[in-house]
Amino acid sequence: MASFVLCAARFVTITSIAILPYSLSSQQTAHAYAAPGADRVTGWRSDITFWLDQVQKQHYVYKSKPLPPALIKAADDLKANVPRYSDDRVLFEMQRLAAYVGDGHTYVLPLGAEHVRGSVIPLRFYLFSDGMFVIDAQPGYEKWIGSKLEAIDKTPTARIIELMKPAISADNPFMYKWIGPPFLNIRGVIEAMTDASYTDGVPVTLMNRAGHVQTEKFPFVPPPRMEGVPKLIASRLPGAPPVPRWLTRIRRNF
Repeated sequence: MASFVLCAARFVTITSIAILPYSLSSQQTAHAYAAPGADRVTGWRSDITFWLDQVQKQHYVYKSKPLPPALIKAADDLKANVPRYSDDRVLFEMQRLAAYVGDGHTYVLPLGAEHVRGSVIPLRFYLFSDGMFVIDAQPGYEKWIGSKLEAIDKTPTARIIELMKPAISADNPFMYKWIGPPFLNIRGVIEAMTDASYTDGVPVTLMNRAGHVQTEKFPFVPPPRMEGVPKLIASRLPGAPPVPRWLTRIRRNF
């Protein structure tokens, strides 16, 4: 089966990448409907319309059958909410639309859009069997590595995990556990999970390795360079045991 990725770039260019069987791929660039200089609301709404049109034309299932009614309704709701959402959130909400398509290869990247620079809090999360933990941090925030995430703003971690499930493109019930946590530092994702707006930062409640719970306001910073699909990394904690073999060469596919 062929499937594809549609990456929104905010009412100027939307890139469609066709992922075909046997790792063959082709790429094309198309233009959204909004005229040059259109305001952000008109622009975003035209992007949503364009994206739905491309799903209808290119998706291996929906090019021969109607789009799911739930997807159409969600798209209409998103168009109505564009005025009150930040650009960062609209971009992630378009990813939520992609999840309605029902496969793990149709998604909208929440970072890297042409006209939405994107921002993150300086932490990186990973979901283990005993909770969501900080596995990496940008310079100046390393002391939080190893801390357990208790809540973002007033939304507890368990609730965040449940809210992320329907927003992640997945082929199986476990993909959200892999894909969701690395996205949880992104401003648009945080706003979608807490249904709140933020400008200069967001309060995050963490429990450190000594069991002390503290709420800290983390600023939004430019995102680090993304290199492929996020993977678990070797422990960055001081005094960590030797790196297991399965984490020694994570930059390689196999």
